[in-house]
Amino acid sequence: MDSFYSDLFQEQHFFEKALEIEEERLEKDNTITPMVMYKNMGLYYEMVKAYLDAFENVLIILYEDFRDETDEVLQGVYQFLGIDENQMIDSTSRHNVGGKRWKNNCK
Repeated sequence: MDSFYSDLFQEQHFFEKALEIEEERLEKDNTITPMVMYKNMGLYYEMVKAYLDAFENVLIILYEDFRDETDEVLQGVYQFLGIDENQMIDSTSRHNVGGKRWKNNCK
């Protein structure tokens, strides 16, 4: 267990350091992705606002809604796009599934 806590502490330390230096990292190295801007990537308001300002019609779909109510969300997309709502899409197949499913004991 010591290794687990040591690794966890080290990971936390690296993340905290990454948050401290994220802006200077992007300024210093133009080859890295803006995805390292952890704080800004978590603030969706500015990104959504940019779309709302740039386009007349924007449909915003929350991930949880798409995940939990896929068929209903797709019906809304069809309506938004003005296409035939009787499309047959297999929403049960999962593509590009990766990562580990973490058990969340918090309820």
